[in-house]
Order: sequence, then structure tokens, then C-alpha cells
Amino acid sequence: MDDYRDEIPTRSFINAGIIYRAVVTKEFQAITQHVMAELGMPGAEYLFKNPAYISGLLYCMIVVPKEIWYLPENHAVYKLLDESDILDLFDVTLKDAKFDTHPMYYLIHRLRNAIVHANFSINQAQDFSFWDRKSKSETPNWTASISNANLFLFLSQLGHLWERLRKAAGRG
Repeated sequence: MDDYRDEIPTRSFINAGIIYRAVVTKEFQAITQHVMAELGMPGAEYLFKNPAYISGLLYCMIVVPKEIWYLPENHAVYKLLDESDILDLFDVTLKDAKFDTHPMYYLIHRLRNAIVHANFSINQAQDFSFWDRKSKSETPNWTASISNANLFLFLSQLGHLWERLRKAAGRG
């Protein structure tokens, strides 16, 4: 392979699966406490599935594989996503004029723009709110939110579909 960037979404999902299993082990907990002590925070509670972890997964799976997401609105990639009911995981509270014409396509594109420009917020429950706008000076033309549980479900479904999406996009 000439460009290992194509592997980032797959490897991020593999990493997440490994971490999901490792985080409950005594060894992981001991290493975590060791690192926390090195950083001057001994005994501090640390939750690995935190906003930095989630944001990293979003970036790796939504922003990095631009060649897949830049396919046309009616491409098989978006049809696969439509079949997964991913759209139902999000609460889209503001839609631009195009959104309802191809909701899955525009969900991914608006979400990608929000992540690229750090147009999101995270509350205490680690629920995410995203927004997109045409320019920095304009008000948002799209807003959506997703609970922490649904965000992990979204990332999991996306990860499980990834190889099929890559093949449908002609990249695997």
C-alpha cells in the first residue's frame, strides 16, 4: 500500500476494540495510575472513554476518509448507511434546505464539517452537539445532537460497516 492513510479508519476501529477489552484489566488500570502519577495526578479517577478518545475516533472515521464521503449523494455507500438506521441515532434540530433530499449524505457531510472546524460541544454527560455553517460569520444552518450511548453505537455501526463501505467506494 502506498498511502497508509486509507487504513486509519480501520485501524482506529481495531484500536477501539482492543482498548474496549483492555480497559477492564488490572494491568491497564495499573498502567493508567502509573501515567497519572507521572503527570502529577496520583489517585485521580480516569475514564478512558472520554471526550478526547471519542473525538479522535470521530476524526479518524469521519474526517480522514474524505474519498469515501465525497462520493455522490446517491452512491451505494450512502445506501448502505441508510439501511443501518444510523440517522435515527441523531437528533437533528436544524436542517438546511438540502438536508431532506438525501439525509444520510448530508448528515455525514454536515458532521464532517462540524468535526473539521471543531464546531461541537460536549456536556457533562458527554453528549455531543454539532453545528455547521457556511462561514464563520454566519449562524449555523444545521445542528444535531447525539447522546454518548448513541454516539458509541454510531461509531460501532460505522466500524462494523467499514469494509463494506470501502468496497462500495472502490477502495478495498
